[in-house]
Amino acid sequence: MALSRTSLLGQISPTPTGNFGTGNFVTNAFTPPDNSLLVVGVSIIENNGTTTDPLSAITVSGGGWTYTGGPGVSVSPTSYPTATKIFTAAVGTGASMTLTIGTGGRAIGEYAVSVVAYTGYNTGAPTGATATGSQNGGFSGPPSPFSITLSAAPASTNEVFAVAGMDKSAAGATPGTAGTWTEVDDLTNTDWGGLESEVRTGSTSTTVDWADLRSGGGALFNVAAVAVEVKVAAAAGPVLPVVVPTAAVTRAANW
Repeated sequence: MALSRTSLLGQISPTPTGNFGTGNFVTNAFTPPDNSLLVVGVSIIENNGTTTDPLSAITVSGGGWTYTGGPGVSVSPTSYPTATKIFTAAVGTGASMTLTIGTGGRAIGEYAVSVVAYTGYNTGAPTGATATGSQNGGFSGPPSPFSITLSAAPASTNEVFAVAGMDKSAAGATPGTAGTWTEVDDLTNTDWGGLESEVRTGSTSTTVDWADLRSGGGALFNVAAVAVEVKVAAAAGPVLPVVVPTAAVTRAANW
């Protein structure tokens, strides 16, 4: 069975002043396919000038599913740190649902989330190689390219899902050129950050890149990016013939 992806949700918190607050962010509703793997990419920017790493505080819930934390990274210690993390959850029967994303009461300037679902995935080992990376200032351009490296070469039959969370005052980002990357979501919140998610299949390259993190120009302060390989279901083994011993056939014929 081939791996099939459905894009479900791309959403950024709507407050352009960068002052979402301490409450949880509840997304719009979406319906995942039956028997799918939900893959959730979350990015946050903390809004209190702290240098405390907010990555471990990120939580995701919703739909009654159990969420497993995957790769995550933050730009920390720095003021107004950005953190990005991927979560996965196995879905049984899909139904309309929302996600609740929280950070344990921290003051958050911006939440952004990109959600996809895969059918035909490997239920025993859903994910493979991962990548994380971040940069705090010192960007070239614009254009401002950026890349991270997977922990192993992905299988060409699998798909890599990547998310870059950015603290910037610019609209737009451009997918990478290492292989054929396809943009899933390109989100921006006026003057408080953004998120770009992308996918790639048919490639064994370990490079996960973005051609430009600020295609709309403007300021770019930092980026925290993550990626995960989603694995296709294992092929069914060959059906072996049943061999009946000759002696048993002869004995049955004489009965």
